[in-house]
Amino acid sequence: MTISSLAKPGPLTGAVAVQNSTKTSAGRVQIYDSDDLRFLGQVFVGSLPDMLTFTPDGRHILVANEGEPNPDYSQDPEGSVTIIDVRNPAQAQAQAVTVDFKDFNRNGPRAAELPAQVRIFGNYGRTELQVTGFENSEPATLMVKDASAVDVGMWMTVASSEGDPLPYRVASIAGNTITLTTEFDGDTEAGDEDTILRAYLHDGQSSVAQDLEPEYIAVSPDGTEAWVTLQENNAIAVIGIQQAKVTRIIALGTKNYAIPGNELDVSDKDDAINIANWPVHGMYMPDTIKSVEINGEVYYLTANEGDAREYDGFVEEIRFADAPLADKNVFR
Repeated sequence: MTISSLAKPGPLTGAVAVQNSTKTSAGRVQIYDSDDLRFLGQVFVGSLPDMLTFTPDGRHILVANEGEPNPDYSQDPEGSVTIIDVRNPAQAQAQAVTVDFKDFNRNGPRAAELPAQVRIFGNYGRTELQVTGFENSEPATLMVKDASAVDVGMWMTVASSEGDPLPYRVASIAGNTITLTTEFDGDTEAGDEDTILRAYLHDGQSSVAQDLEPEYIAVSPDGTEAWVTLQENNAIAVIGIQQAKVTRIIALGTKNYAIPGNELDVSDKDDAINIANWPVHGMYMPDTIKSVEINGEVYYLTANEGDAREYDGFVEEIRFADAPLADKNVFR
C-alpha cells in the first residue's frame, strides 16, 4: 500500500494505492479528503499498483502499476501507468487514462523504438517439469515424468518446498533423467527426503508489455513529463502527461567497475570489506527516482537497487562460480 497527499487544488487530498488480494488482478486507488478522512472516490487501475504521486499542480495522480507475475509464472499481467484527474474526485474513474506498452510488443507499431539493451526476458508460458525424484549428488540429478522439452545447455529454476528457488543448467539427459552441471546449492535444501521439488524451464517468453514493470515515478518540475523506473528491465520510460503517451524508453546500460572511482565489494560470502576495482560491468536497475532542478537544469536521481527477478518459476541470478565463462581465473 502506498499513500500520497497534496494540498492543492482545493482541500487537502490523500490517495492510497491498494493491490488486489490476488496481486495479478486489477488494483485500485482510493481518494480521501485528508482533512477529515472523508472518502471521495476510487479508481480501478492496473495490476499491483506499487507507487503513486501527484503532479506539482495537484490535478493528477500518477500510479505505477507494476504487473508482477505470480510465483510460478503461469500469469504475467501487463505493466502500466494510470493518470487520474482528481479535480473532481467523484468523477475520477471516468477521467482516468491508463498508459500501456502494447505498441512496443514484437511486431507492434513502435517495436523498432525499443532499445535493444532493454532487458525483456520474462518466463510467461514456461514449461513445468513434473519431478518424480532427485539425487543430491555431485552433480545433482532430477528424474522427471517427461523430459522431451529439455535440451542440453538449457537453464531451469528448481523451487524447493524447504529452501529457495535457484537456477541450474542441464549437462546431460538420459531418458527422463536430467543431470545438472553442479550439485544442488545449499540454499535449495534438497537433502531432506521429504523435500518436494518443482522445476520450470527457462523457455517462456513474456511480451514487452508484460515484461516492463513500472516501479516508481518522478514528475518533472514543470509537470509535463513522468519518468518511470523499469527496475528489472534496467530502463526508464518517459511519459508525456498531457498526451498520456510513452514518448520514449531509455536503456540505462551498465557501469564499468574497473574504472577508478567505481569500486565495489563483490563478495557476500567472505565476511570482509573488500572495496576495489574489478573487471566487471553492473546494471543500474533503479528503484526510487526523484526529479530536482538545479540552476535551471532538471536532473533525475535514482536509487539503483540492482534487484533481479526471483520467483518459483524463474530466477535469473546465479553465483559467479556457476557462471559459464571462458576464463574464470582472471578473478582469482
